[in-house]
Amino acid sequence: MWLQSFVRSLVGRLFTKTSHLVLEKKTPLLESSFQGIDELGLYLHIPFCRQICPYCPYNKELYHPDTAQRYARAVKREIDIYSNVVGQRPVTSFYIGGGTPTTMLYSGLGEILDHVFRAFNMQCEIHMESHPNDLSADNLDAIAAMGVQHLSIGVEALQDHHLKTLHRPYTVEQARAAVERAVHKGFKCVNTDILFALPHQTDAELKQVAHALVEMGGGQVAAYSIFTF
Repeated sequence: MWLQSFVRSLVGRLFTKTSHLVLEKKTPLLESSFQGIDELGLYLHIPFCRQICPYCPYNKELYHPDTAQRYARAVKREIDIYSNVVGQRPVTSFYIGGGTPTTMLYSGLGEILDHVFRAFNMQCEIHMESHPNDLSADNLDAIAAMGVQHLSIGVEALQDHHLKTLHRPYTVEQARAAVERAVHKGFKCVNTDILFALPHQTDAELKQVAHALVEMGGGQVAAYSIFTF
């Protein structure tokens, strides 16, 4: 316990330049932030992952069902705060990212989406990130039933030795099957996230990736150069 207190104190001094942190539970004043804004975009962050990837720069932590449920309750409280401020301004884009949003498929995500659509003037479709291991036929049915029309799948690589280097918990065959299931499910758009500039990756391998992505039939590709910290 003393070590935890020491670390908290040290972090507090580093970030705030003071020896004490004062936490207050109060609603921030937001009205002025929305003056002159006629429409809004909404981003929902799901921070949970079943494993932590060292090359990912985003806010994330290991998934635990009880933590996810507490997070869902906290998000709904924050939605209520913002809905009182933005009123009936139309929300014209809605993106769910992470982390891995599909970790919460059965532990609070549906509750959050229901709350969003009750609280805001939603005039858009839903785009959500996902993980190949979460895209069974039943899970795809559940995702579609939530109203998701645009699905982004983090495939990362399409050679097994690169997936092994990235410590991804699936094979190329499993990743391709997940994308193909999603395509056949009938989403308006299936996006495939892919990494390039992997260690020792060749031009020939990149060409193989491009051909494979076309064969899988997704409507969009997002390619990112890998980087480490």
